[in-house]
Amino acid sequence: DRLVDSILASVRVVPDQPAPVTPVDLRGLVEEVVASLRPLLGRHRVVIAPAIRLHALADPPRLRQIVEHLVENAIKYAPPDTTITIDWELVEGVVRLGVSDEGPGIPEEWRERIFEPYARRDTHTARGSGIGLYAAKRLGGSMGARLWCEPARPTGARFVVALPAAVAV
Repeated sequence: DRLVDSILASVRVVPDQPAPVTPVDLRGLVEEVVASLRPLLGRHRVVIAPAIRLHALADPPRLRQIVEHLVENAIKYAPPDTTITIDWELVEGVVRLGVSDEGPGIPEEWRERIFEPYARRDTHTARGSGIGLYAAKRLGGSMGARLWCEPARPTGARFVVALPAAVAV
């Protein structure tokens, strides 16, 4: 149901009308997403890494859907008994929220293609529609966020959502 809702929301996005954004407490949002996905996590461990409290400018429902897609993607591609790490940092006024897994990783030549509709890398263990990352990228773009994939350390994939930081006046 969440995937269908997110797909519908992403195709309804009007490119000329950005989503309204407000300050969002990342820790609170991430903890809500992890709690809602607990039944899907199975034997995966989730680590919410930072102790620092950051707020990003985002549309809360859209950011929640993006994080759900990224965590669900990590669940699909990372083997059981591995860790999914969610962290964030502030880099030059931009909050970078990352979701890392300990799966097979994504070859460099696939790192842009995986955001195209219906694109997915075939693996022996993962099944999916190839639409979740596309929806996440569209939802992010609708509120001025950037989304990309990079290698995780020591292995796996790391998806990063970059959003403007909310600062106190």
